[in-house]
Amino acid sequence: MDRYIVIHGHFYQPPRDNPWFQYIPHQPSAYPYHDWNERINAECYAPNSVSRILDPNGRITRLVNNYEKISFNFGPTLLSWLRQHSPAVFSRIIRADTKSRVLNNGHGNAIAQCYNHIIMPLANRQDKITQIVWGIRDFQFHFGRYPEGMWLPETAVDLETLDIMAERGIRFTLLAPHQAKMIKGPSDKRWHPVEPSKLDVSMPYLVKLPTGREIHVFFYHAGISQEIAFGKLLESGEAFAKRLLEEPLPMKEQPPLLCIATDGETYGHHHKFSEMALSYAISAIENSVGALITNPGYCLEELKVTAEVQIKENTSWSCMHGVERWRDDCGCSVPVIKGWNQLWRAPLREALDFIRFYFIRVFEDMGGELFHDPWSARNHYIDVMLDENNRVPFLRKHLVRPDSAINRQNALKLLELQKNAMLMYTSCGWFFNDISRIETLQILTYALRAMELYESLTGESLLEGFLDILSEAKSNIKELGTGADIFRKQVMPQVVDSKQAALIGAFHFALEPSDNEYRKGNIKIKMLRHQKDSKKALLEINMLSTQETSQIEVDTSRADNILDIRVVLDDERPYSVNDLIEPEKQEILKKALLKRLERINFTEEGLKAEMLSLLRLLGKENFTISVDLRVPAESFLKNQLLYALNSGDLEAIEKIIDIIKLHSFSLKAEEFEFLFRRFVEAQFKEAMNQPHQKGLNLAFRLLNLCRALPFSINLWTVQNLYYETLVKIYSTHPPGKEFRQLGERLYFNMDAILEQLNE
Repeated sequence: MDRYIVIHGHFYQPPRDNPWFQYIPHQPSAYPYHDWNERINAECYAPNSVSRILDPNGRITRLVNNYEKISFNFGPTLLSWLRQHSPAVFSRIIRADTKSRVLNNGHGNAIAQCYNHIIMPLANRQDKITQIVWGIRDFQFHFGRYPEGMWLPETAVDLETLDIMAERGIRFTLLAPHQAKMIKGPSDKRWHPVEPSKLDVSMPYLVKLPTGREIHVFFYHAGISQEIAFGKLLESGEAFAKRLLEEPLPMKEQPPLLCIATDGETYGHHHKFSEMALSYAISAIENSVGALITNPGYCLEELKVTAEVQIKENTSWSCMHGVERWRDDCGCSVPVIKGWNQLWRAPLREALDFIRFYFIRVFEDMGGELFHDPWSARNHYIDVMLDENNRVPFLRKHLVRPDSAINRQNALKLLELQKNAMLMYTSCGWFFNDISRIETLQILTYALRAMELYESLTGESLLEGFLDILSEAKSNIKELGTGADIFRKQVMPQVVDSKQAALIGAFHFALEPSDNEYRKGNIKIKMLRHQKDSKKALLEINMLSTQETSQIEVDTSRADNILDIRVVLDDERPYSVNDLIEPEKQEILKKALLKRLERINFTEEGLKAEMLSLLRLLGKENFTISVDLRVPAESFLKNQLLYALNSGDLEAIEKIIDIIKLHSFSLKAEEFEFLFRRFVEAQFKEAMNQPHQKGLNLAFRLLNLCRALPFSINLWTVQNLYYETLVKIYSTHPPGKEFRQLGERLYFNMDAILEQLNE
């Protein structure tokens, strides 16, 4: 063996949910996707789970799961999102770790991460403990085993954090070379200072901690990691592999190690299609002589750890000034804009520290009466966060008097307060260049939710003192004012109290009169009483995480137009759709618009058919539609196309596309590609569920539709569906001629793919 190669990907997204609903609202900047998690999943997490290796003609020769070969960690909040919203990708990630254990003598590729990406050296001891405990427990829940390693957010490190990790059985972490302070070899009697460029990163090191505990550190190769993240190395899988295979490494008694580490999003999101470069490089390395792609756990088993290291405390991988990026105007920011500063960082942290002081005090005082051990209860609350079915047994175990309803409610409020107090320190809030960015607004929503819970428990408001400190944080965009101004205008309107929930429920039931219950994330709204033809209804609002319930009577003035509906709550003030929080307002209006369009299409079915027939005839007769009629005709066809796509009517879609082509009307990819993609994926899934002649006919028909469009459709998911069906078929008998032809139409090199299945 000439060298071990470890490629580590740090896959992470910040928590993005509304803390009252506990779900992610629509994020327009992620268009055409619902939110940034969904978009980055489509660009990175999913493609890496079914990556392509292509032949010289651009046809697919292999489908591979990159997670089976690379070392990786997934942020817990991201992994929970994947489990709920992208179960196929989640399953591939879990299976990859299971397979990697077989390939690496029981050492899995996955490692844990501190829970919600806080900068650990800036946290107090109890928060460090909880972050590590939650990260470990989350890992166990998802991967079904105990983690060997743990990723530190931003690789920000101090001795106390390492000691807490070691105390809980974590064997290793990964750091940047500039985080090494002193080293000592097996024959050295003294410590030697080391420069980052001189540090030998080809072996793991041992850190002996002041408590007597020990933990191992892998230092990644900074030069190659930088080339991957910010250079052009991923433009060629061949060049990537060559770089890893030919990097000079010191010759030793045992094989040297080459470890690289980057954000996992590098592979596909930051560099488009670079997951395929990664796949190609892995394949090339595996086919080479003398190199083994593996993970840190395996390396610890195979390599003797002979050198010790002292780490530089309060350092990180993305701030040359240590950890100042998360508390001061150190000059590190993204993007860099001339004349801007980050003086807002210090008062932002000070404001959060101010309210955290009171959160700790109430948790210890009130929690000391409610729980057998409040801090132990907080550490175990992760079980409830992962599965709400654990709430009842959790309360029975940790509460002194679990039979008291008020005790249960107050206990859950305290724990939700603590959860939000953790989330408000998520590192992304300081990482970028202004306090007005979405990442900072997100952590401020968690701070507001925590303050709201604190006030409901104590009757005391912390808002004035919090805003007083936050007013010292000035935005670089002058018209936005201070952090306090931004908080009032952009954060406080996101609150979902019982009245806002009742308003949301009232508008939902107005649009969906047959519904009696509506649940959105953490909030469940029930229709308890609604007499026929009565404008009044009694709604029960249930905040599931804290078990708070309330009943509010609503008086709805029914109207054909959603804009004319007025809802009167118990404060007797009339509310309109404009009083909904912005994401809910947009969703209600979208639903109302879709329903109106459906009514138009339904009630004018005869006229629609007549219009389509006329346009088809005109097109076949080569009739030139005059300029003044082209706009309404084209608009009509696009409207019918949208309706057909939403309703899943393939025959109608084919007819409309034919008419659009006859008249040379425009059909732009930015308007329709995503809708067509989702339609084709749904229909193709049905086709693959019936892979005999009926299914094949539908599949070919869908591909003919794609070919008829004036733009390309992303067939990535369709290809995956085909491949999964091929695997099922091939397990019992060879695929038939037509099924093979379908694969060729989907750009598979079928001979190579079938050869892969024979391996």
